[in-house]
Amino acid sequence: MKWIGQHIWGLVTRFRNTVHLEDLSNAGGDTNKFLVVKDTEYNKVYFRTGPEMVSDIGASNEKGWHGSTTTIKILHSDFSADDGGRPVMIDDVDEANENFFLETHGTFKAYATIAIPTGYKATHVMVYGTNTPAIEVWEHQINSKTGVSKGTGNVDTEINITDVNSTLTNYLLIQVAQASGDEIHGGYVTITTI
Repeated sequence: MKWIGQHIWGLVTRFRNTVHLEDLSNAGGDTNKFLVVKDTEYNKVYFRTGPEMVSDIGASNEKGWHGSTTTIKILHSDFSADDGGRPVMIDDVDEANENFFLETHGTFKAYATIAIPTGYKATHVMVYGTNTPAIEVWEHQINSKTGVSKGTGNVDTEINITDVNSTLTNYLLIQVAQASGDEIHGGYVTITTI
């Protein structure tokens, strides 16, 4: 009988120090959930979503991506040149007047790659500049060269793209088909929680 009592006491001690969760079903579409303990409520365990956790740790502004919980800023550094053999450049010819912009050589295209934060979806794209060159937005994957077009438009006009939910492998590829003398000033991608 003494052995049974010791065994039961051992189990009770183990369960006091260990939390066992079984059958946490119905995660739904948001699999970015985290368990947290509220010590103000007798150490109850609760779910927090990915965006809620970002907010909890104070990382909602300018952390992890250059944006906020509603936009990702597109900076000059986000653009790359196409394979025409010429770079994408910062034009500083009017530096005395503090005017700077991005340009390509001739009619070579510029491409921006934008990662979508976990727990968010991209809904709109805006690129600011001059002369309204054409823009196309694709969803691409880090493990493939083939993309899917999500929308087209022009510089200085917000493009309502087909929504793109963040996954472990996807990102946006934004093409700006510049002509000689066109400028790129920057832009943004609108995001919202999934």
